[in-house]
Amino acid sequence: MRTRRSLFLVGALVALGSMVDAWARPVRWWTPKELYDKADLVVIGRPSEVASTPFRGSIQLGENNPKLPVRGYRATLRPTAIVKGPEDTEDIRIEYSGLDWKSHQAPVLNGPHRIWLSEDTLFLLYLKRRDDGVYVGVLDGAFDDGQAVRILEDPKTEAAPISVQE
Repeated sequence: MRTRRSLFLVGALVALGSMVDAWARPVRWWTPKELYDKADLVVIGRPSEVASTPFRGSIQLGENNPKLPVRGYRATLRPTAIVKGPEDTEDIRIEYSGLDWKSHQAPVLNGPHRIWLSEDTLFLLYLKRRDDGVYVGVLDGAFDDGQAVRILEDPKTEAAPISVQE
């Protein structure tokens, strides 16, 4: 009797463990040093203007997953501090794409970690410069390109994950 109970418990744990794995996907998490090394510009600042662009497209993680619609965004950022890059940088033009929730209303399990910027929120950004002078996240084109941006202080909450003096 004891052996049956043990086998049942082992079987239940294996079944439960396999169900949990089915809901997750591996994500490569970039270290700050890796992001810094890839970046042309590392900056702390607040976007003063964020607007959508006419760009529409899609992203897909592997052939067996659905395509997710994305839309383009443009932001202007006034730097508070330049950590890496030209010290005389003033207004920075940034372009990125985010999920287009107006086109895709269904929930996305294990969806992408995309860049997201909002006005008056303090961010740390790891950026690379395109040939046209516009900056994009250092992981531009990756499914999880949002790792190139860190929220430092959000005026909508009292908490600030990282203390930064302006």
